[in-house]
Amino acid sequence: MNLKRSNHWDNWLLAIKGQETCRSNFAYGGRLTETMHFGNIALHVNRNLTIDPATRSIIGDEEATALMHGPAAREGWKV
Repeated sequence: MNLKRSNHWDNWLLAIKGQETCRSNFAYGGRLTETMHFGNIALHVNRNLTIDPATRSIIGDEEATALMHGPAAREGWKV
């Protein structure tokens, strides 16, 4: 049994293989990243934003909401 704790990269690869539990929880990381995006958008528009936690969307600010979606996909890259 290998008792040595793997580094971040090894842990990620081992978790993909099902040999370890991923220590970087994606459910937590996704929410954290989303929160950072809200903060970056607030800095970009230079004002406070009101966020609806249930829908995870910006309330009452069309300019900020537009920044959540980014530019339209180029031709040939549409989902």
